[in-house]
Amino acid sequence: MTSFIRFLLFSSLLSLAACGANRPQNLIEEADEPQTDSTADIYVKMGVEYMRRGNNKVALSKLNRALEIDSSEIKTHNALAILYERLNELEQAEYHYKRALYYRPNDSASNSNYGNFICRQQGFEVAESYFLTAAANPLYKTPELPYTNAGICALRADVLDKAGLYLDKALRFNPYFDKAHYQMAELKQRLGEYETAENYYLRYVERNAQSAESLWLGIRISEALGQLDRASSYALLLKSRYPESEQTQALRRYYNQD
Repeated sequence: MTSFIRFLLFSSLLSLAACGANRPQNLIEEADEPQTDSTADIYVKMGVEYMRRGNNKVALSKLNRALEIDSSEIKTHNALAILYERLNELEQAEYHYKRALYYRPNDSASNSNYGNFICRQQGFEVAESYFLTAAANPLYKTPELPYTNAGICALRADVLDKAGLYLDKALRFNPYFDKAHYQMAELKQRLGEYETAENYYLRYVERNAQSAESLWLGIRISEALGQLDRASSYALLLKSRYPESEQTQALRRYYNQD
């Protein structure tokens, strides 16, 4: 998942989408247009940074100020949409996602971001077209992002053939894209293709810190392959690093522990 420090709007919001920062989940994308130093942009960057710190009240104030300065700036609308979704104010979130698309209907990042929202609210069949619109722009530099988002959405809906199709497309555009490797590992594990799942998983963990989710995936893959020592090692890490996580609770149920 990308650098917070550069203040690139949508990559900065990566950890804020709807799940925790360590969870390999939907990717919030960088806008197509270059960053500028306008007054509105400065307030947007401030709002994003406050959101990253968890200070939603101040973030909302900064983003509303940016909106007062320039009501047509899509970065502001996307940031407000993500913040309102985080606050579970879904009508406001959808309004701002749609305003971003109103001002720039073909903007790849806005389409993919709205696709993520629609996926969470209405499911894969409705969201799919937004991801494909995002990826279809020949000038878009990172089509692996909306393709990975489409794959994640399809996995969530248990549409596994589409998940494989879109994750494969993502990796064709960027063979080193870690998020797609992780999701491929999840997909192949669910399909029972454990050796292939392990290959994708190991590529991911070579370059990324282990989260509760990734450790739990590693346990299931290793168990299926009969790699009990590795599974045990992952289990110890999961329990020691994330003792209160839902994955640790699932692990205890799995081994019938108290």
